[in-house]
Amino acid sequence: MSNSTLQKKGSKPKRPEQPRYFSSHAELLQDMRQFQQEVTSTPEAALAFLKRAGLVSADGHPKQLIRG
Repeated sequence: MSNSTLQKKGSKPKRPEQPRYFSSHAELLQDMRQFQQEVTSTPEAALAFLKRAGLVSADGHPKQLIRG
């Protein structure tokens, strides 16, 4: 099965992101803190992140990830 058959109709294939390199551990931590501030800046930004991560559904309800 090709990748194009798995995508939704009319959606663009996602380009793989280039790996990021940091010269020091402090630089990595700074980047992580900046990302945390962006994600937690507003409830809308936090919900958008959770949707991208696949933790909540499109309507904002938590997904059941573990069944049992």
